[in-house]
Amino acid sequence: MKEPGSTQLMRHVIVTDGVARWTRNGTAREFEIKELPEKFIHWQLDYKNSIYKTIDKDEYMDRYLAVVESAVEEILKLPPHAVDETRKLRLSAARELYAHPEHIDWRRVCLLEIFEGTTYLNLTQNPFASVLWTGNSPVFVSYQVDCIVEVITSDDPRYRFSWAMRRLFEYEPFHIVQTMFPFAYTFWVYDWKEKTPVRRYK
Repeated sequence: MKEPGSTQLMRHVIVTDGVARWTRNGTAREFEIKELPEKFIHWQLDYKNSIYKTIDKDEYMDRYLAVVESAVEEILKLPPHAVDETRKLRLSAARELYAHPEHIDWRRVCLLEIFEGTTYLNLTQNPFASVLWTGNSPVFVSYQVDCIVEVITSDDPRYRFSWAMRRLFEYEPFHIVQTMFPFAYTFWVYDWKEKTPVRRYK
């Protein structure tokens, strides 16, 4: 019986001691994990609500996971449309983490999987991805981040944290409501390049 793609991906990518190891067909490759650049970090911290997919360092995970999951429990007691009544609580829970950027592991970013479509199929076959962040006018700060991808399931504290952070703002106008996420991806950074455009004119 063929294993599901997510199971195969989990077995292919293992991250230990700052090194991501990818094994396929008996061949292994290693990638040294890097921290995102300081300029990128400050840019993301300053940009409102743009950092909710970042993963917390493991040694602080329990602290922030408890804060966020507690807030989610409170908002689930109310109707989905009661966003105004819970906004203060939700923002407070999110800000608790981002008030301490030194607790964030800037070597990794987490994304929740929704549809198990093209992205899922691509990562199952080849667990590498380049993610492009682009800022707003007039500067358009941009970074390309090259990553090796680890899949994490719903019992992983990193998944639970990402899911809970998403739920905090699920019913705000900037989100399309989604409540089913089969698993999540941890994008481990092994390279990056600043892509901020430079003006060229006569």
